[in-house]
Amino acid sequence: MFFRNRNPKTNPIGLIIVLTFYAFGLFYLLKNNLGDLLIPVVFYILVILLMIISAFLRQKKVSQKSFIFVFIGAILFVISDSILALNKFYMPLPFSSISIMLTYGLAQFFIVLGLLKQP
Repeated sequence: MFFRNRNPKTNPIGLIIVLTFYAFGLFYLLKNNLGDLLIPVVFYILVILLMIISAFLRQKKVSQKSFIFVFIGAILFVISDSILALNKFYMPLPFSSISIMLTYGLAQFFIVLGLLKQP
């Protein structure tokens, strides 16, 4: 859905650099405890980062409100999944269940709201 409304003039290189550092940092923390899930987790990290990039590429192709809401939703989705992964594969985090569901619910809310604001 996000790729359908991408702006070919938007350059995501800065975002890609930031996300690459984030992904390597997260992977560094998780790698020793992934076991057989190593490949699926790496693949999933790439997929959710691609979601952020595709949400970013909508900039100036859709309304500003739609862009901002969807982009915030994509970031919250990654935060939710990061908390989930850290809690499961790195160390137990206090209030992880609440944090995961709160960020996940807000992510879904903002993505849907942003898509509804799309012309």
